Amino acid sequence: MIFVGGIHGVGKGYFCNKIAELFNISHYTASDLISLKSHNKLSKNKKVHNAEKNQFLLLLAIKELSLKNTPFLLDGHFSLLNHKNEITDVPIKTFQELKPLTIIVLENKIETIQGNLKKRDGKVYERKLLGDFQTREKTYSREIANLLDIPYKNCDLSKPLFEIENFLIEDLKKFN
Repeated sequence: MIFVGGIHGVGKGYFCNKIAELFNISHYTASDLISLKSHNKLSKNKKVHNAEKNQFLLLLAIKELSLKNTPFLLDGHFSLLNHKNEITDVPIKTFQELKPLTIIVLENKIETIQGNLKKRDGKVYERKLLGDFQTREKTYSREIANLLDIPYKNCDLSKPLFEIENFLIEDLKKFN
């Protein structure tokens, strides 16, 4: 598994679809897998009410996919907004159990993220909240990569994507 993180609206879906097509690998979203297991669509406002339950459901869904020797992308989050609009971290245990091979964290310009969220969800988020959220996502994801002793790549989506290809080629060789 290559775990692709980033805050809501950063462009994870776009990025993962491009990479999945380029390398002919599967792409799953954590929110879709959680929704599948809970039989509920996750809240459109992006606020999480029961993060621990959601992480349990995600781990269960991944286990049921039986993708042990097949490379795939999982897009999700290292930090989330709770129901009080506070930034909270996904428990380290989740990533220890997911055992990603590599972590890629996406970032983008705050104005772009604001526009993506307004277009997708019809909601405007404050610049400061999105800036703090993106900073925490990058910091915490690097901590997780260091703890798990796995490769880490930060990718700024406001710049060309070609640099990520060689990074991924090396990681995908590990599956052979």
